Amino acid sequence: MDADSGIHEIRVRSNLNKYDHDPSVSDASRANVQDPGEDITYFINDADNTKYLARHDNYGSGSTVLANRIDSMNMHYFSDKVSYTAAPGAADISGVSAAEVSPSAAKYIVIAVSVTLDQVGSPGSTGFQPRYSVLLCSDVILRNSDLWKY
Repeated sequence: MDADSGIHEIRVRSNLNKYDHDPSVSDASRANVQDPGEDITYFINDADNTKYLARHDNYGSGSTVLANRIDSMNMHYFSDKVSYTAAPGAADISGVSAAEVSPSAAKYIVIAVSVTLDQVGSPGSTGFQPRYSVLLCSDVILRNSDLWKY
């Protein structure tokens, strides 16, 4: 996982049909992680004057843009559940209660996505909204890491 994941991208591999014994699922399909949806990478793609949040399926539909005009996406890897601060208008988390670890040692991930919303209208007009930065955070517990603890 260390080579495939980092602060700005994460690769998620699974074998969704390993234990599916339906006759329509082949032995080869059960043995390998090569079916659509089983090898996915989420990453930020830099393009002309913008950044896209993208999803790439190595054995399926290829790449898909999930969102555009993203300021940043940061992945933080931890060995245990942590607390942190997500200050209004910030571009990333801060005040983390534990040190980060390598992606291969992670059991808990914090994903922080920063987006700047454009100004709407003119100051003083009805419905005016100033330019504003939003930080979206999501905590992820990795499956099979320590199910009884979380």
